[in-house]
Amino acid sequence: MNDLIYILSGILIFLSLQLVIRTVKRRKKQPVNIWEEPIPSQNKNWEGEISIIQPKVSPPPHLFRHN
Repeated sequence: MNDLIYILSGILIFLSLQLVIRTVKRRKKQPVNIWEEPIPSQNKNWEGEISIIQPKVSPPPHLFRHN
């Protein structure tokens, strides 16, 4: 019974090795140029507010005094 398990395991390993070899050979080996792909657009359903670096309220005048 153990011999049968060993034989079936060997056949399974051999067939999976053949499958891996075929898939590796069929894979395209061309390098991917990341600069050709366009920048993905933002989600058009997004209705949030764009963050602005500038403050919305002007600072008080005493911060501009240099004595």
